[in-house]
Amino acid sequence: RILKDSGPNQIHGAMVGCVRAEGRWPDKGALEFKRSCDRVRLNVPGKFDSLTMLAWLRIDGFDRQFNSLLLCDEFSDGHAHWQVKANGMIDLGVKPRGGKRVIYLSEPVLGQADLGRWLQLAVVYDVRKAMVSHYLDGRTVGSMPLIRCDHQLQLGPCEIGNWSPVDQPPSAPIRNFNGRMDEFAIFKEALGDEEILALYELGRPS
Repeated sequence: RILKDSGPNQIHGAMVGCVRAEGRWPDKGALEFKRSCDRVRLNVPGKFDSLTMLAWLRIDGFDRQFNSLLLCDEFSDGHAHWQVKANGMIDLGVKPRGGKRVIYLSEPVLGQADLGRWLQLAVVYDVRKAMVSHYLDGRTVGSMPLIRCDHQLQLGPCEIGNWSPVDQPPSAPIRNFNGRMDEFAIFKEALGDEEILALYELGRPS
């Protein structure tokens, strides 16, 4: 089954498992992720100096230590991983070429009170400002300086809501997301605070 990209680049995804469900308002569709096989496969070409990822989602449980939003099949040469930790932290991991991985974490901003409600998460990797910023419902919940700015980011083959690493060892943790998503956007630039907030106000459920 194909999940069609409504943006200009037409990067369609392949649905594996997943069930169609109601989104954040009536008659808006969503995908429900429940089983350890549920995922959306896609291939995002190109390399990016800056990057913004944004998702509208409903978390139904913090089932895993790491709960996947978007994870690349590989984790090297500028690949980026975005996920939510069971302790409520939002996690962006980046693997610079020839260097050690760098993890940019928010404070614990999600908890049991957030389960079952629609929320917007976003992360901005901004080379011009040399900052990574996490957002919850249009507001900044963590900003930290870039450790290295001498490489570009890439995604390539990746998954929404799950993880299929290349050469997966038997001990690799399961990271499937438990909940629903009804919008996922990737921008090849760093959106500003006002733009993130405007997207939240435009899309928030009444």
